[in-house]
Amino acid sequence: MTVKRKVKFEGVPYEGNLEELIIQALLEKQGVDIHCVNLKKINHAYFDYFIVCTGTSKPHVETLCDFVQEQTQRVAGVKPLHVEGLENKEWVLLDYLNIISSNPFGAMLRCRSFEGRGSRVKGQGNRE
Repeated sequence: MTVKRKVKFEGVPYEGNLEELIIQALLEKQGVDIHCVNLKKINHAYFDYFIVCTGTSKPHVETLCDFVQEQTQRVAGVKPLHVEGLENKEWVLLDYLNIISSNPFGAMLRCRSFEGRGSRVKGQGNRE
């Protein structure tokens, strides 16, 4: 059974790549260990892309989330359908229908399980 969700666009629907817009916003605010996992070829996946980014502190995670939401609203005219984890800011999830963006606190998630499936974003200040 397919679940259809309606998205309200303000103005003209965004024609660009929303995942690239999100990644650029994360890079601009110094997100660390940014990975974009393409799930389009996986059967029964609920979304097309999974973007993971590490924040260095709780205020940094809040800044990353706020800026991603501001950029997607301003440039693409879309808001996340669901936001989770803003209370403690240790793990924040932004759901953009076909893209999930998550921002773990600190180096909690090193994305080792995604090696070979996703791509690390070039040009970022990654900590090792």
